[in-house]
Amino acid sequence: MVRAFNKAGSGANSTIITCYTATIPGQPGSPQLVSSSATQITVKWQPAYDDGGSPISFYELSMDKIEGLG
Repeated sequence: MVRAFNKAGSGANSTIITCYTATIPGQPGSPQLVSSSATQITVKWQPAYDDGGSPISFYELSMDKIEGLG
């Protein structure tokens, strides 16, 4: 239940609703190199087997800029 307050400091309660939170999604598969060039890499991976009850909207990859490290 929520309540919004106006400038006078009052407002009506909302109707009661049931809200479910999602759980932590499963892990995706390990990224695998498909191809690379001096300016671009292409990778692929298997998506997570379980979305935890909420759709997975994106994955984020980062790159270690130290040469020779994964």
